Parts: sequence; C-alpha cells; structure tokens
Amino acid sequence: MELKYLVRLWHGEVAGERFELKNQGAQDIRAYDVVKDIARVERFVAGRPGSNGAVVCLANDSSYWRAPATGGRPMPTRSGSTKGPCWRDPVRGVR
Repeated sequence: MELKYLVRLWHGEVAGERFELKNQGAQDIRAYDVVKDIARVERFVAGRPGSNGAVVCLANDSSYWRAPATGGRPMPTRSGSTKGPCWRDPVRGVR
C-alpha cells in the first residue's frame, strides 16, 4: 500500500494536537507522482499472483479534485495533451 499526502499550507489544532502543514505546491508534478505510484503498484501486484495493492491519497488542497478555472477552455499541459472538462465527482459522476 502506498500512502500519499498532498498538502497545502494549514496551521491548526485537532483534538488537542497541533499541526503545521507546509505548502507543497507544484500540483501538476505531485499528481503525476501519484500516477507513477499507481503504475508501480500495478507492476508489483502483476508479478505476484494472488496479491493486492492500493494507492491512497489524502489531500487538503482542492485543486486535486476540482477542475481548473480556465473559462471552459481546455488547459494545455507540458505533454501537449489537454485537461478537458471531464472530471470525476464521486457523488455526481462526470462533470
């Protein structure tokens, strides 16, 4: 199991414990890191019949689950592809 923490700046206290999260930024790079981790876990599991794997991401940065604000235009990426309007919402489906 791979666990990723994708965080933005936040300082606060929860149940008496103090937290000070630093801003990681570079959301495009961190998201690609997650994709690479998924591929690595898939390769690991494929080579071990009967095994399982998972990648879990925890994020307090909404840019990981919200579509970018582009005025409805596709957002070009470094790879030459585009991030279109097809974002998956776990409750409402594709938006």
